[in-house]
Amino acid sequence: AVQMAYEARKQHPDAKMHITNEIIHNPIVNDRLDEMGVNFILDGEYGSEKDFSGVENGDVVILPAFGATLGEMKFINDKEAVIVDTTCPWVSKVWNAVDTYSKKEFTSLIHGKYAHEEAIATTSFAETYLMVKNFKEEEEEIEKELLDDDDTGKKVRNDGKAFRRQLGTTGRYTRRVQNDEESVNKMQSDGVGYSKGGIVAQMRENGFTYQEGEVTVRLAESYGFCWGVERYVLQMML
Repeated sequence: AVQMAYEARKQHPDAKMHITNEIIHNPIVNDRLDEMGVNFILDGEYGSEKDFSGVENGDVVILPAFGATLGEMKFINDKEAVIVDTTCPWVSKVWNAVDTYSKKEFTSLIHGKYAHEEAIATTSFAETYLMVKNFKEEEEEIEKELLDDDDTGKKVRNDGKAFRRQLGTTGRYTRRVQNDEESVNKMQSDGVGYSKGGIVAQMRENGFTYQEGEVTVRLAESYGFCWGVERYVLQMML
């Protein structure tokens, strides 16, 4: 995601560029994009909707690693903006699952925080859904909702998967990295590069541990952190 965002600025040096949220939860990277002149379209005050009024025809819009809602994507496409989609493949995988269940008229039970970017985007692909933060605490309410056969609230199915396929035919949509050397070097300097010899690699070779004085850091054999993990493991030890 970070590499695609950096490369997008190099490919469109004079374009007005926006991003629909933080690219990842890493202030160093987000500050770098701000320095590059990328306009952040964040949630409004007190959780109000985002203001897309500044997006104009021909602008470049980056969709962050967390994704964007189906409504946001449709609006941006209608503006004929160039779309750089950096959505994490694991997020897209959930969207596709929700879309499949919607076609079968299932209710999607989504585990997450309702105000998180990924959760908001995911629910936009669903026809009928429940967002649950704590299954144990909300068990009775979940059961009540799922057993309620009142279908008066049904919505028209979004068919988000088909829309995303359609985006790929516009000529204004990309999901590919270019492996531009300058962008890769910027990533390395910002601590989010793909390192084969960094501290995480050392930890894997040493039984997933790292010793610094009296401090021992242990790395899970399978972990789901963003690419900033190596930088912050190092900072933690320092």
